[in-house]
Amino acid sequence: MSEIQFQKQKELENAVRELQSFIDITAVTLHQAETAGKNGYILTIILREDSQQIASEMYAWADKVLKKYPSVPYVIINLWDVLHRLKNGNLYYLKWYVSSISLFKNDEFDFKIKKDIPPVSALLKKAVKKYNQHSAEAESLRRGSQHYEGTNNHGLALYTIHQAINLLFGCIGELVMGKKHSEYYIFHHLSIIIDFAPVMAKIFDAENKNDLEIAKLMDEARINFPYSGDLKIKKDKVKVAQKKLSQILKEAKKIFQEQLSYCEQKAVSFSEPEKLEEQPETEICDFEKIISTAVTAYLKTEALYCFNKVQASALHYYLLVFVSENKANAVHDLAGIIKSRTKEKCTATLLIHTISEFHNATGDQKHFFSDIVLNGTLLFKVESAVLEAKCLPLRNMSSAKEYLSYRNIIVNNMESWQEDYDWACYAPLKALMLHTIAEQICLGMIRLFMGYSPNHFSLSYLLEICGHFNPEISSCFPRVTEQDRNLFTILNRSYASLRYSGADTFLEKDMELLQDRCNDFGSFCTAVVKDELARIENLISAEL
Repeated sequence: MSEIQFQKQKELENAVRELQSFIDITAVTLHQAETAGKNGYILTIILREDSQQIASEMYAWADKVLKKYPSVPYVIINLWDVLHRLKNGNLYYLKWYVSSISLFKNDEFDFKIKKDIPPVSALLKKAVKKYNQHSAEAESLRRGSQHYEGTNNHGLALYTIHQAINLLFGCIGELVMGKKHSEYYIFHHLSIIIDFAPVMAKIFDAENKNDLEIAKLMDEARINFPYSGDLKIKKDKVKVAQKKLSQILKEAKKIFQEQLSYCEQKAVSFSEPEKLEEQPETEICDFEKIISTAVTAYLKTEALYCFNKVQASALHYYLLVFVSENKANAVHDLAGIIKSRTKEKCTATLLIHTISEFHNATGDQKHFFSDIVLNGTLLFKVESAVLEAKCLPLRNMSSAKEYLSYRNIIVNNMESWQEDYDWACYAPLKALMLHTIAEQICLGMIRLFMGYSPNHFSLSYLLEICGHFNPEISSCFPRVTEQDRNLFTILNRSYASLRYSGADTFLEKDMELLQDRCNDFGSFCTAVVKDELARIENLISAEL
């Protein structure tokens, strides 16, 4: 990536070191803006791909650090989203790709950025095609509004202009800050992109009464659609709105051309990353050795067992780790390290416990630990570690059933509360209720099927554990498309997120889809649990 001369770069590097203490950063980069009336630089803070942190919730924390350093607008984004947008023709991230410098990066970032990124020429073609589609749609809406204006249907004309402006603001947002936003109100939408596209303030000025009036009129036309009601709209107001739309169309084309020309210029001297060489099939990697080395280097490990391997898109290991000292978030950190060290050929779910937990375990937990010590594959063990398991203790299934029944009580009550408050639901609260329901279902099933009680409770982690006894569970919450990932991110929010929640910015259709997926998950798990309970009853009857 090309060098940028930035006199306060050293100060920003100090800021990055502070940010790393509480944000899961894989890279921080700096690149030039120089478009839409914006001069200077943009800082991009990139979260690890497997981070459980939600990018949008990290801004409040980052503000506290960055306010002490040079004033630079910044974007926080997950690595997966960067790569997804880059590969799909996002011109902002293409500009970032060909011109940014790294203030910090780790091995995961280096590996990912060299893997499966198409040539810049192919990305430029995608970017042009993508913008042309948006531009054609906006032009079509403008022609539609002109038709309605000609038939004196002023309400529908203003509504259509509002739709076109909303589309163009989203397109401009994608060009200048990498993400398309959608807002119901014109000035709310403008406030999102204005720091990255100051030129738009010349078209809609928040200090200008006429601009405020025409924006409010268009907002009302959108709210009242398809019924105009008592809304009185004069033809001259439609003319003003048409003029605003034409100005925005012109600016959008100019911004696109500026970004495109910049990328084309940089592409001439850009050196494509060297692609990672595929490992010959004849060469056999000792993945278990790589995994053992990664775990023991990161944690003070007493013993490491593998209790299941599943071949999917990658070879997935289920690991039980006994340590003398644990680390916060070690299950996610180590999963990322293993994925990176094996070049994405292996993934892992790690159950990490101190050696004292093994010695003090009772009931189902003792059964679970002993089963793996006796029947799992030992990958590492220090000589001094004492893990005695001479025989496998019997499970007390009544204890697991009792635990499951209390999870059901919580789930049933949460579902009834949610139904009661559907009429006035605050989406962040609804997401937390759905999260709690999914978490309790997972905990009940893990105890029933495995006899295990986790000590880490992120939802993605619990679902991974559930995959040990039923691989189909993960299909209830797919994470393939960007929308899938966004929905799961909403669901994955912890109760602590409510402390910082503000305006309800979630789309109603997204919350409805998330609700449907949670309902499907609940129905699927109910059937799975009933089958397992019936199987257990049959075994008990046979023994009698």
